[in-house]
Amino acid sequence: MACLIRAVQHPKSLLVALAMSWIFMPSAAQAGGPLTITKALSPTALNVFNFGPYTFKVQYPQGSSFSGINMTVTAVPLSQSTFNKRLAGTRFPKAVCAVYVGADGNCVDFQVTCSDASSQKQIQCPTVSSPSYIDVWTSFNTTQSLINPGFLSAPLGTNSWGDHLSVFFMLKIDPTTHGHTNGFSEFVPVALGVTNQEGLGEFTWNEPLLPTDPRAFAAGSTIPVSFNLASVQNCGQPVTDATASLSVLQIVNAQGNEVHLIVFAQKNVFKFVNGSYQFALPTQTFGKGTYAVTIYGNAFVSQATYFTLQ
Repeated sequence: MACLIRAVQHPKSLLVALAMSWIFMPSAAQAGGPLTITKALSPTALNVFNFGPYTFKVQYPQGSSFSGINMTVTAVPLSQSTFNKRLAGTRFPKAVCAVYVGADGNCVDFQVTCSDASSQKQIQCPTVSSPSYIDVWTSFNTTQSLINPGFLSAPLGTNSWGDHLSVFFMLKIDPTTHGHTNGFSEFVPVALGVTNQEGLGEFTWNEPLLPTDPRAFAAGSTIPVSFNLASVQNCGQPVTDATASLSVLQIVNAQGNEVHLIVFAQKNVFKFVNGSYQFALPTQTFGKGTYAVTIYGNAFVSQATYFTLQ
């Protein structure tokens, strides 16, 4: 007898309202063609390329020094079929790109180049050597369910894709894909899809982070973060072989001000114990405020909730 599996839905919460200052909500549709922004590149400040409904950001590491360089970011609309053809024969043949609200039903391929500010001639963008890295990220809105998020990058004009995802977080269904790079090329946020052997699982939170729980804790306490995965393929049997990562973002501080501060980010942190995926989240260094929690992995739709420290 066929199993009846409930549709996975994103939990409702107040997170979007709390973070309106830094999530760029849809304001205008991309009219089918590329959008380009050129600006003087700062070695110290956050470089924000604001395309209205979505953004691309670049932050060089502390100690970087250069001047007289412009960076150009071109947001190129990209269809799923076009992207799938580019991925054929690569390590990511099943990846699907993230469809951006405000991009006319397309994904967005961010193509990054640099030029000399005085001559306008194209030059190589400043690079860094390991273990240093450049932070890059894109904030956007989507109605797409993102399973196993990634941040693919390839040198311009090639299909030599690599996954540069370092942190993924979301407020309700409004995600930010964050990555590390040593140089610039093109960047596409993606969902890599289900990669575990047991297949897709339906996600449910456990106490004390259920939607009906108060989710308020004393500052400095350790919060048990736990969830279950019920197999879609095997009639609700537990999925036991998933990997799951956790990110925690402070969105309101002790003074009630809206902030945007990553306080915890660790990949594959959950362990499967006694039928559920568990992790004890230490908050001793967090301080009072409101926090967004994102759990993402290779066998379920990415999930978000929030808690407060009092």
